[in-house]
Amino acid sequence: MPKVAVCVATLSNRKEFYTELLESLYKQTYKGDMFICNAVDEYPSGAAKKIAVELALEEKPDYICMMDDDDWVQPTYIEEVINRLEKGDIDWCFTWGYLFGDESREGYIHGEIQTIEEITNWNGHPCWISAKREVFEQINFDENIHYTDDWDLWMRILNAGLKGDVIKKELYMKRWHKNSLMGMRAEY
Repeated sequence: MPKVAVCVATLSNRKEFYTELLESLYKQTYKGDMFICNAVDEYPSGAAKKIAVELALEEKPDYICMMDDDDWVQPTYIEEVINRLEKGDIDWCFTWGYLFGDESREGYIHGEIQTIEEITNWNGHPCWISAKREVFEQINFDENIHYTDDWDLWMRILNAGLKGDVIKKELYMKRWHKNSLMGMRAEY
């Protein structure tokens, strides 16, 4: 079975949510080798994400799954993204999600793959991505970018012509709270 790294940048001001993510990862149905790489930072930045990815790459995983520390995943998340990537016709994928936390903002997150022109005008790609190791060897987070690090990564992935897919199941649970930044639109 493929070796999977879950990369998480933990923000120092929201460690209380990280435990929930870890609990959801321990409940995964995926039976292969899975490990977590974590980096701590004071604010959303490409630096912490880049460090987490670099730590993962040292262990030579087959796939890397990026997650935010304040979110959690359904028990079949890892299994389903790895099964999709294992088909061999794509480089990366993401799943649909569900926005929770602030009752007035709860709803489904049904993202689709955007063109470069679309993502330039509005970032509709999520902060979570699962990809072949080679994607992150070629394109990692920019350590100098704060708050738009996910958008920058997506722009470079799309510009590189890497092929992706969307798993149309709500497997990722995106938390909304006072420190949230989110470009994706949710259906409330």
